[in-house]
Amino acid sequence: MELLGAGRKWLRDRTTPAVVWATLRAMALAFRTVPSLRRHLAHRHPATGTPFAFRARFQFSTRDGATHLHAVFADGRMHVGTGRIDRPDVTARFRDLDVMRAFFTPGADLFAFLLRNEIAFEGNLSYLAKFGHMSTALQLRGRQKAARGQVRLVREVRGGREAPPP
Repeated sequence: MELLGAGRKWLRDRTTPAVVWATLRAMALAFRTVPSLRRHLAHRHPATGTPFAFRARFQFSTRDGATHLHAVFADGRMHVGTGRIDRPDVTARFRDLDVMRAFFTPGADLFAFLLRNEIAFEGNLSYLAKFGHMSTALQLRGRQKAARGQVRLVREVRGGREAPPP
């Protein structure tokens, strides 16, 4: 039984970099092909009409330095790769590959990772917040109306003035 558990961990450790890379690559593909998501990478400011493009460089690494993945946002596109990049805006260091895999799982609890000291961030955390927003937008694609309705319902339960969703 113990051998089976060790075999599973070995397999999980060997496949995690590929799974995380594929997750980031799928995210890049969705932002490139889904029109409602493209605005997160390049759009016009709603009030001024000024065009903008999100530019950031993310490095995802394990603490032991064995695994490095990156995502670069530039010119209205998201590029994903393996290895280190020069001058990342945000670096996320994971305790191990299990934490890295869990971080890229939908519904991951970032706050719990931070409290358990399983992940550390360096750099511009506003870019990290934007990355989290884009990840949520991708997960909620096609369900934005339902999510807005849930927010209205929560406000109603907490005594807000907004009416519950129809």
